[in-house]
Amino acid sequence: MMKISISLAAVLICYFQLASVNANLIDEECPKTPKLNVCFSSLNPYYRTHDPPSVRELAIVMGSTVLVNKVYATINKINEFIKEMPSYQVLRKCSFNFQIIRDNKITEFRGSFVKSDYGVAASALSSIVPFADGCSSPLSKGYSDLIDLCTDVSNSVTVAAAIVKDIPK
Repeated sequence: MMKISISLAAVLICYFQLASVNANLIDEECPKTPKLNVCFSSLNPYYRTHDPPSVRELAIVMGSTVLVNKVYATINKINEFIKEMPSYQVLRKCSFNFQIIRDNKITEFRGSFVKSDYGVAASALSSIVPFADGCSSPLSKGYSDLIDLCTDVSNSVTVAAAIVKDIPK
């Protein structure tokens, strides 16, 4: 019985040490990014449920999972607005921009990242910002949901690129 208690205590100590490694890594990385709150709010849900991440893993979560979810949410919102106003050319341009982000830029990021070419991966992410901003800037206030989504994509990309640049060589 004593061995079980000691073993359980050892497992709990390891668990809490690993949990603190997670928090410490995110606490260490997010302040290095230009969008601290975006970093914390994007990564916190992932580090609670996964093994302790490395900086590389934080970058892939931010640059792939978080970003892809935000891009698809934005595309869905654009498509909703296009159904309401199919002739509004600004929405068509937004749709085109986000197709480029989805089909080209994220693919370029992933390909470079897999090859550990982090400079190109960070550049691919940074190149997304003009496409997202180019969508939101001509929109009027009636499209505030879409503007917020575009801004969210730009902010997430900025954070992801900063984390990619911080991956140890």
